[in-house]
Parts: sequence; structure tokens; C-alpha cells
Amino acid sequence: MELICCHRKNGGKNTQLEFRLDLIDRVIEKYHSGLNFHRGRPGSVPNPLRLTERHFLEIIAPTDKKLRPARQCAVCCSKRNENGKRIRKETCYFCPDCDVGLCITPCFKLYYTQKDF
Repeated sequence: MELICCHRKNGGKNTQLEFRLDLIDRVIEKYHSGLNFHRGRPGSVPNPLRLTERHFLEIIAPTDKKLRPARQCAVCCSKRNENGKRIRKETCYFCPDCDVGLCITPCFKLYYTQKDF
């Protein structure tokens, strides 16, 4: 409770719940062991929980309109080619928990073990 009071005295306008959630995210990011982080531009959507939970790939189910549905791989699409254009690679696998398309190798492992891939 003392931390939230100090936070508000210093100009913080978060609710107690927002303050606690932010504090938890910072602790996880700072003290999570076993990961090698590198410096650089942060990811587009910060999600440290994807680094600590268990995830499994599933094949994207066909629909009436698409017999072979695909999604863009989140890791491949975060990279750029020599011309500076974004690499576009489609995959038929995705993580249902995160709702993100990923190639089996090496992108699945990179996405769930490194904060900035």
C-alpha cells in the first residue's frame, strides 16, 4: 500500500489494480531466468506472459471458403529483406491461445523464448 501512495505523490494517475499489474509485468520482465534478451527495438505488442506459459501449435482448420487457410508468420514478418521491405511468409500453423500464426521451425521456438526476436 505504501508503494501506491508514493506512486500517486509522484504524479502517477493509475488505479491500484493498474499499478499492481504494471508492477507484476516489470518484475516478470526483469527477473525471469533462463532467457537471453538482446537490446533493440521492442516488439509491437509487449506480452511477457507469452514467455512463461505453455503453448502448442495447431493446424488452421479449413473452411467452406478456404481449403488451405494460412496466416502470416509473426516472426518472419517482423524481419526485413535487403531492400527494407517486410518479409511475407505464410504458414498453416497457429497458436490458439495467442491467436498468432507461426512457422514450426525456428519461429515457434523464437517467439516463445525471446522477448525481441
